[in-house]
Amino acid sequence: MHHVRKSRRIVSESCLVAEGIRKSGHREVLGVAMGNGESEQGWREFFLSLRKRGLQGVDLVVSDDHVGWCPRR
Repeated sequence: MHHVRKSRRIVSESCLVAEGIRKSGHREVLGVAMGNGESEQGWREFFLSLRKRGLQGVDLVVSDDHVGWCPRR
């Protein structure tokens, strides 16, 4: 969780980050989003936003231990 200023108040928000690795081995940040927690809904919206921007051909998703959402469910 990160502390951010929102409407003149300091609140805690999570930062969702997606990184990709090209076949050449180069890493690339695919997306970053701030949210109010690592909820299933937050992850769902984040992954859907990546798909709307054209992300396709995902072979593997690696994550820490959270309730989150997997796009292939």
